[in-house]
Amino acid sequence: VRSIPTLLVFKNGNVVEQMVGAVTKGPLLAKLQNHI
Repeated sequence: VRSIPTLLVFKNGNVVEQMVGAVTKGPLLAKLQNHI
């Protein structure tokens, strides 16, 4: 493995959520719902 998937969610220029590694659809949507 050359890299680890990383997703950063920004709000007003600040990181408000960080997910590292493979994330399935359910947990991904649950975390993103907090910021929409």
